[in-house]
Amino acid sequence: MTVIKKQDDLSIRIFKDLVKKDVFIYGSNLTWFFSLWYFYRLGVYYRLTLAFTSSLITLLPGINWLDHFKEIGARNIYYIYAEFSTFLESSITLQSELVEDKIAKIFEIMGSKIMNIYNINNKLAFKIYKLKLNG
Repeated sequence: MTVIKKQDDLSIRIFKDLVKKDVFIYGSNLTWFFSLWYFYRLGVYYRLTLAFTSSLITLLPGINWLDHFKEIGARNIYYIYAEFSTFLESSITLQSELVEDKIAKIFEIMGSKIMNIYNINNKLAFKIYKLKLNG
């Protein structure tokens, strides 16, 4: 188990349970309903490792997530980026949107495979970035 110690003496434990498993990160700009319906429930059903980007920023400040999850032994990391405005939280600030855009750009630069998901009207709804970390 990896333990990260924060200044406020809060310890965050990330278990070795991630060895040869996938990590799914999704944008904090999604509405609570879509986050719950599309991601969280599947995480519970299939025991997936899921996290909001804002949670990772808060819990793991100043840490390169890609290196961190690679070191732990995670197989792949996925970043799910919402494009379609129906899925986006209306109260999200411009700064939050810029953070999500920056994360997507990092995944692009790192050579992620990108899969586009379209809605019933053939409008881009999500981009899913997949980055292989360990064999």
